Amino acid sequence: MKHAFRGISAVVLCLLLVSCGLLKKKGDDADAEADAEVTAEIDAAPPPAEGPVAANEADIARFPDETKLDNVAATIKRFTNVREQPLAGKVVSTLNPGVTVTEIAQRPGNFLIVFDSPKEPGKKLMGWVTADAFTAVVDAGKTITCTAPDVVLVSDNVLFCGRTCGTDGVCPPGLACKGSATVVTNGKPSNVATTVCVASAVATPTDAGTTNVALRVDAGATPATPATTTTPAPAPFVCPSDVCPPPPGGCPADFVLGNGQCHRRCKGAGKGNCPAAPFCSKCSGIGACSRTKDGCS
Repeated sequence: MKHAFRGISAVVLCLLLVSCGLLKKKGDDADAEADAEVTAEIDAAPPPAEGPVAANEADIARFPDETKLDNVAATIKRFTNVREQPLAGKVVSTLNPGVTVTEIAQRPGNFLIVFDSPKEPGKKLMGWVTADAFTAVVDAGKTITCTAPDVVLVSDNVLFCGRTCGTDGVCPPGLACKGSATVVTNGKPSNVATTVCVASAVATPTDAGTTNVALRVDAGATPATPATTTTPAPAPFVCPSDVCPPPPGGCPADFVLGNGQCHRRCKGAGKGNCPAAPFCSKCSGIGACSRTKDGCS
């Protein structure tokens, strides 16, 4: 009898184990189907929209001739101003040597970078820097000779001849008293920035320089001939030295762009070709006034 009872118990136990296995398998299958449905919903959802590269992206000048770079990591090698536009734009921030940035585009002599805000951790900013920003300072005592009333100035680590000013009246034609630079005396920059003459912005004329002015015509009266006003031609670019920052629209025909500056064209070697610069050297393969004998700088 005991043997019979034990046999019946073993059969019942086996049936219970089989039932649990079937229930567990059904539960696993249901969970797998639910996971598959969630995965399908995630895959079907559109990717999140990309945000701006930097918080000030809308303020930064972009150019059709700039070359896109594939997020190149680079290190700032000298104290550098980051600007909204190359050379003459508003200063976005200042970076110290050793700061790591990302290059995303370039133009001749300038790079567009993205970097961490020095004042707001976690915030990304962008702006233009000169190519010299990635070169260590090795010629701190270097200077140039300028013809009065021009003086030696330094801005964004670039030495150039320019004119200090208090009003537009002391600036040559085509220049305005709205720049900022530091005067260099005996090879040493002063500790205070001063106002200097820089290229003034010129409005682009439309409709071949002529703007139509509509006249009111009374009913029944003979229509009057529309009057016209002629937009004056922009003042010609005048460089107060042989080397100076480029005006809006780039360097004029008698200058060549090199290292972010306009260099007056010249022929042959010798100081006589360049009254305000020591040398006539090759700049982008073209003879141009420069501050060094072996290159365009």
